[in-house]
Amino acid sequence: MKFKSCLLAIWIAATPAIPLLATVTPLDYYSLGENDFGVGNNQRVAVTLDNIQPRPLTAIGAPVYSTLVAPGAAVHDGSSLCVSFNGSGQYLTNGFPINFTSNFGIEAWIKINTDSDVQNRIIAYNGNTSNDGWGLIQEGNEIHGLYGGVVDIGSGATIAVGVWTHVALVNDSGTARIYVNGAPVGQAVAAPNPPTSGFAIGAPPQDGSVQNFNGFIDEVRVFVFLPGQFSTSDLLVNTPHDSFLQF
Repeated sequence: MKFKSCLLAIWIAATPAIPLLATVTPLDYYSLGENDFGVGNNQRVAVTLDNIQPRPLTAIGAPVYSTLVAPGAAVHDGSSLCVSFNGSGQYLTNGFPINFTSNFGIEAWIKINTDSDVQNRIIAYNGNTSNDGWGLIQEGNEIHGLYGGVVDIGSGATIAVGVWTHVALVNDSGTARIYVNGAPVGQAVAAPNPPTSGFAIGAPPQDGSVQNFNGFIDEVRVFVFLPGQFSTSDLLVNTPHDSFLQF
């Protein structure tokens, strides 16, 4: 236990300005509204800020803010704003991939407007969806994880149009698991290729003109942890209100 504590202290010291939450360390947290400047309902997004680091996302195609947030996100995460995407060229992006390939997680609240698409739609992705990296995608009425060029991680759990749902992809020591509303619903044993092409919400980072998300997204968070330390209680859907701000 002493050795594990020393490793944790060394690891955190090597990543300054990244606060510790429970057993996970947030790397990026996009509230999608509350931390931005001069925002309001139905206003166009210009730049949305990262609560953790100076890694803002630039809006392309004029997605808009909405006050129609998930009740769970309001209760657990203090959300009062989210972002609405129309499924056609609207997304948020930067050119900075997150360089982790094991012991990481990505989560978000989503509400889909349609489940009848022939194309997959990107919720949030780190890297190049064709060749590398990892992220969350919508495939019809299912939520999947994707390791670009490696594996599609199916969930087998369906989600409903017009209903807010919390979704997450977590890699723990090489096992990738999909979570829907805080419960594990699918997994695969695989390792992603190191990510390139940056990070995006609502579209592939390498090409924002395709696979655009159609619906609402809120509270996108990326985190890391020591092997074997992740618990479902670390997901935002399961945390007490405002606990993510108590460092």
